[in-house]
Amino acid sequence: CVLFDCAGLTPSPTNILDELAQQAAIEALQNSSVVIFCVDISKPDWAEDIAIWQLIEGPRLAGTQPKVLIVVATKCDLRSKDESAKRLTRLSDIFDAGFLATSVKAGTGIASLKDTIDRKLIDLALHQLHPKEGLTPSARAGLSPSDNWCGVALPEGMLCITARHRQRAREAIENISESIGELKTGNDEVTAMMLRAAYQAVSNIEQQNLDFDERILENIFSRFCIGK
Repeated sequence: CVLFDCAGLTPSPTNILDELAQQAAIEALQNSSVVIFCVDISKPDWAEDIAIWQLIEGPRLAGTQPKVLIVVATKCDLRSKDESAKRLTRLSDIFDAGFLATSVKAGTGIASLKDTIDRKLIDLALHQLHPKEGLTPSARAGLSPSDNWCGVALPEGMLCITARHRQRAREAIENISESIGELKTGNDEVTAMMLRAAYQAVSNIEQQNLDFDERILENIFSRFCIGK
């Protein structure tokens, strides 16, 4: 996962450096799977935010890969509860989008934001696997990245969709676990073999006949004295 802060995104670049920064920000948006659009709820004027919003939604980004846009209201701790509610309604009307109220200082909405990101990423993954069928909204609503969907206890953030995924994930986990034990006992050759098997198991998840990346083996051989 790569995070990019679009600090260079401004409605009106004033010099060549601003233009270059803006171009870099736009390219990052074009290649993003999920975009989080943040608006300071305590600001007296949102004219600049509206201009940036139009830039994101405008034709300059048309034709790029489908992306998820999550809109977030920040610094909600700087306003009273009633005032924040009124401002959230105004933001929703102005941007025609439902805003998630957050405050890093107070911790408000952070868990909800994480959950929203998780679910949007799951939707994207399911769409890529089954672009026509996918899952029903009710089925997607019941899914979570931390769920034990496949009968395998997967670390948080891992996603397993089908029975084939379950088998490949199990094989990779078992091989990695064995490789750790072999490495601790000094069996470097067996460790390399286990890592290779784990890599191939993960590669097969995408149903691609990928050759083992020799750079991984080269890295292992460069660190350990392993007979060939």
